[in-house]
Amino acid sequence: MKLGFKVVVGLTLLVVGEMSGVTATAGHMDRNPRLAHARELMGKYYRKSVVKKAEHFSTVESFVKNTTRSSLQGKFRKMSPQVATALLQEASRYSFDPIFLMAVIAHESGFNPLAIGTSGEIGLMQIKPDTAEWIADKYDLKYDSAETLKNPVENIKIGAAYMSFLRERFDSHSRLYLAAYNMGAKNVDRALDRNVWPRDYPSAVMNHYIRFYTELNKMPQIVAPSRKKSMMISALVLLIPSLATQ
Repeated sequence: MKLGFKVVVGLTLLVVGEMSGVTATAGHMDRNPRLAHARELMGKYYRKSVVKKAEHFSTVESFVKNTTRSSLQGKFRKMSPQVATALLQEASRYSFDPIFLMAVIAHESGFNPLAIGTSGEIGLMQIKPDTAEWIADKYDLKYDSAETLKNPVENIKIGAAYMSFLRERFDSHSRLYLAAYNMGAKNVDRALDRNVWPRDYPSAVMNHYIRFYTELNKMPQIVAPSRKKSMMISALVLLIPSLATQ
């Protein structure tokens, strides 16, 4: 079969146009863990949420970088590329939505790396030194002293590892592992023994999570193609050269 030149060109333009959407989604973060975690966090409310609307957005990584840059203040703003990279990498490492980690930071410290809590919590994710030392030893992370927690990158690494530990401890029940991050796992266990389900802290973090996704939805987007469409594009890319020579 001989395929006309115009048809080949048309198919090529179609493929290039579709591939631009694929290329735009490339980055350091695999979207699938993000979506799985988003569903875990939102539960039955996911289907009609602003989070679901961002399922195929290709600008999540840019949003993390831009929000980090605008949220860090003073001398720490110049560290925003490293902080954003830490958010993306640790989210990928533990299969978190990076916007979830941002929501925890927004609530805990307002993105102030030098924040000190009333019970001695330090830094972006407000971690106690004794907890940090234990988690760092368990996950083979850097920890020299309480001063380590004032480094925003190291703070995120330790905080994300701790959240991952709690997530596993509470069988991925988001309200429970979020509450445990705030009040401790044993206190959550005691509350459950009294048939009390902690609400305040998880709700506060999720308010930030929804706020961030609302802001993300306002950004200009390039919507990534579905898996089926991507497979069709790949097939066309392979097919066009052979059709053009027939």
